[in-house]
Amino acid sequence: DHGCHFRTRNGEYKRSCHDGCLRIPLSVNGPGFSGGRVIPELVSLIDLPKTVLTAAGARVPGDWRGNPLQDLVHGTAAAWPQDVFAQISESHVGRTIRTRKWKYAVGAPGIPGGKVAAADRYLDTFLYDLENDPHEQCNLVADPRFADVRQQLRRRLLERLREAGEAAAAIEPAAVQASPTGGAL
Repeated sequence: DHGCHFRTRNGEYKRSCHDGCLRIPLSVNGPGFSGGRVIPELVSLIDLPKTVLTAAGARVPGDWRGNPLQDLVHGTAAAWPQDVFAQISESHVGRTIRTRKWKYAVGAPGIPGGKVAAADRYLDTFLYDLENDPHEQCNLVADPRFADVRQQLRRRLLERLREAGEAAAAIEPAAVQASPTGGAL
């Protein structure tokens, strides 16, 4: 499943872009996995179905998304994704992209996440420099010094929305100020 930030980031327990919710420690043992080591690449839950089928020796459907983790373990991953994508729902409709250095998130204001799966319009919500702010305390989403970073991550997030089969959406800058706790004021 996923983590829980215990209402420290928003008005509920677990549905946000923050690592306290999204990051899942993963330990794998079984066919194709032995020894013990940390793999630093970013992986996603979408990688697990292919991983399980590969470990079982079963045929993996060609149209499935994700990558088997065995490729990382055995050093055969030709081009591993440099980001992960997350869809946030129920409490709100949001989307996130995370790289090693950056986390960028958007939200659809006024759209009830428990009733609507996606939106056609999102607003910038969060931007974190994970190298310099690993606890996601300083939201840089409105900082003009990071306009190029936001633009680059916005383009990548829109690509990931298309890859996930979502309808075309627009992402607009949000008029927010960064707060010391990482939330929008």
